[in-house]
Amino acid sequence: MLNHHKNSYILGLTLLLSVITACQGINQNTIIDQTIPVDDEVISATSAIGVVFIVPMDTASVEKAFSISPEVDGSFTWEENTLWFNPAQALTPDLTYHVQIAGNLTNLEGKSTPVNLHWDFTVRETAIIFYRLSGEWGEIWRATTDGQNQRPLTESGGKVIDFAANPSGHLVVPGWLLPYARSIQASAKHSGSWNLVQDRDNL
Repeated sequence: MLNHHKNSYILGLTLLLSVITACQGINQNTIIDQTIPVDDEVISATSAIGVVFIVPMDTASVEKAFSISPEVDGSFTWEENTLWFNPAQALTPDLTYHVQIAGNLTNLEGKSTPVNLHWDFTVRETAIIFYRLSGEWGEIWRATTDGQNQRPLTESGGKVIDFAANPSGHLVVPGWLLPYARSIQASAKHSGSWNLVQDRDNL
């Protein structure tokens, strides 16, 4: 009888711990879809910092919970369920930044969720993207600001006819898509596809 009660107690405790663990996971994972950049990613000095939420959020509660270290001046903008922090000046190359969202976040239905999410990113050296004639049209190339370490970003056989660099530095996109570059950035980040170019075979 004693063993029976002991086993029941252990089983009940295990189930309780499982429920608690599940609830702890819900706290942030059920309202936050992804961060841009992801943890430990290397980004450009002109990148914006994004957080994609699954549900519409009370913007004030999210912005209040946001912090970045070293401290950076900037402003917030929202695109549907995505918060963007836009630094007022270029970030410092070769420096690692720490971002945190900590506090009670409220969605538009008034439900409050405690969140303690943090991630790091490092800023890469500034680079130049340029167009070089090759074949019938050309290719897109990358180089450091002193003109060294030149390498191609595309290998289309000389079919690239137009490009524009997303100000975030993450994407190379067809020039006509530049106004939509930030939305493309979020989509590409989610899918893992990062180099988008227009060539004459896909007009």
